[in-house]
Amino acid sequence: MDDMGAIHFVAQKRHLEVVRTLLSSGVSVRATNRKGFAPLRYAVQGSHLEVIKVLLKKRASG
Repeated sequence: MDDMGAIHFVAQKRHLEVVRTLLSSGVSVRATNRKGFAPLRYAVQGSHLEVIKVLLKKRASG
């Protein structure tokens, strides 16, 4: 749906360890879907503070 990648989905669902694993495996923190949304947007929408912190530490943008 909307070309959402794994990083988008796990950020949305607050799967912090999976977010960390994906990022350490080389998944881009700035990956966007068809709507142009990055993982940070999904973490913010869900108020997932710990995920937001991890994404920002990796220089995520919304």
